[in-house]
Formats: sequence, structure tokens, C-alpha cells
Amino acid sequence: MARGKRVVYDEAMNEGVKEEMKKNIEKSPAKVRRWPDKDSEVVETLRAGDHVVIYGKRGDFYEVSTSVNHRVYISSEYLKEE
Repeated sequence: MARGKRVVYDEAMNEGVKEEMKKNIEKSPAKVRRWPDKDSEVVETLRAGDHVVIYGKRGDFYEVSTSVNHRVYISSEYLKEE
């Protein structure tokens, strides 16, 4: 896979990439949390225009990696598809 490429993984998929997709932060400041819960610890804050890599969705939260944190969560209200 090319470096810097953004991809999304289907939660039910075992291996490989189902489809390529970019997600941008639409609303600032976007709180990135340790767990998929609004009361979970905030580990990072992103600005509008920042990118994340999507791994799956849990309820109203996406499991993502950012340039700083791997496998953290962000509320779907902060994301938009490019």
C-alpha cells in the first residue's frame, strides 16, 4: 500500500482493504478519545481539515488512527467524507 494512503476497513472483514476512502475533520476542535465513549479520556484534539484513517465504527464513534495516536476513537459528528 502506498505511504500516506487513507483506507477504511469493514468491521466484518478479515483481511485486505474493502474500499479506499478519506475522512476529514469537519468541525473543530475534534476530541479524539481513548475509548468510544463521550466520557472517555481525550488524548488528542484535531482541527478542521486534519485527516484520519478509519478502521471501523462502534456506535456513534469511529475507530481511527491519527498522525499521533493509533487505534483511538472520534465521534462521527466531527467527520466528513471527501
